[in-house]
Amino acid sequence: MSKQNKRVVLKPLSGFISETRGIIAPTFQGSVFTGRGKTDYVCSNCLHTLLESMDGLPSILNGCVKCRWCETVSDISSLPKYHRPSWQTDILMGNRLWVEKFEGFMPGISLDSDVLEGSGRVMQEFVNLQGGRPDIIYHYTNVGGLIGIISSGRLWATSTSYLNDKNEIYHAKRIIKSEITSFAENGGEISKEIIRRVANNYDDSSIINDYYIVCFCENGDLLSQWRSYSSNGEGFSLGIHSKLIGQSPSSPYIRLRRVIYDELIQRQHVRLILNEIFSLIERAYGQASIASLDQQTILPALCSLISSHLNECSFTFKDSSFAEEKEWRMIFSPQRQDVRFRQSGNLLTPYVPTELGSTDENYPLLPLAEVISGPRLDANLTRNSFRMLAEQADYSLISYRHSVSPYR
Repeated sequence: MSKQNKRVVLKPLSGFISETRGIIAPTFQGSVFTGRGKTDYVCSNCLHTLLESMDGLPSILNGCVKCRWCETVSDISSLPKYHRPSWQTDILMGNRLWVEKFEGFMPGISLDSDVLEGSGRVMQEFVNLQGGRPDIIYHYTNVGGLIGIISSGRLWATSTSYLNDKNEIYHAKRIIKSEITSFAENGGEISKEIIRRVANNYDDSSIINDYYIVCFCENGDLLSQWRSYSSNGEGFSLGIHSKLIGQSPSSPYIRLRRVIYDELIQRQHVRLILNEIFSLIERAYGQASIASLDQQTILPALCSLISSHLNECSFTFKDSSFAEEKEWRMIFSPQRQDVRFRQSGNLLTPYVPTELGSTDENYPLLPLAEVISGPRLDANLTRNSFRMLAEQADYSLISYRHSVSPYR
């Protein structure tokens, strides 16, 4: 092999795509093909040379070749749009939730250090409660949703006020409202004033319209999800690499949260927020007047701090009857100009097309791991059409399988 030859990585193919093609699987020493050009094409996984000294990519047997070293199947009819040989191992690194800074702090305001340290301890307890992210989480959708997601590389995040079941948010708000109301009865004047200002956010009639959510499930083949969110079993479940969510520098601030179903744990965490932070607030500011704290804009900043903690609860608490879902939620607050609208029944529903991965040209826009077709779809026809859609959108590396749920 000439040392001057240019080395080009071939496009990797998933198992389900390679199975539908003819495969060249060499059993001899050396490269698969040798030409008279200046380009060597190498395996997308182990980087061993497969096509040596070629003028261009050959078109033979639908362009599918199996590496004899690592058995990875690569496409020799086209080059990859996204090339990152190590991405399959990179995404498995680190399964702890990031300790994020709270939104809403007012610029230029310096809060008491003990209060901020107490806030950090509460946040760490929430992180511990969340645990590690699963490698893959699943988003259920219909056929039209699949086409839109694969074609655009984006998911639609819906306003929390327009979710399919409003009780999902109302349950959390009722838990929070009952706990802060009870706490206020024995709190100091500063604590009572903060709770009075933030309590209206947790009335059943209040609307939280600045936050948008995309819902995921830990199980990609769950009968209740097929029925409720995937056209009664005639849709798809999209597996997303959870640790790549929020990696796009152009995306808004994104949080990925595990939903908590145990009401006892829910109430305990709200009480932890109230007891830990308010005790430090009273110690730091208990002797000051409400008017002076308002004048220094400290009181609004404290309200923002408490609201940030309670908002985490409002988005992650759900009734225990939904525990089977093992839901995860991607949550963020977009810019107003990014909000679009769609028809949902008889409602005008606000939504935001959301990037989950990176906008770097070397990375997939959507960190898609696998796709599962619904139990009521034709397995063979769906498999073939999805293969063509995936290749067209350059998602050839993802795996595909049909549901095994007993639902017909």
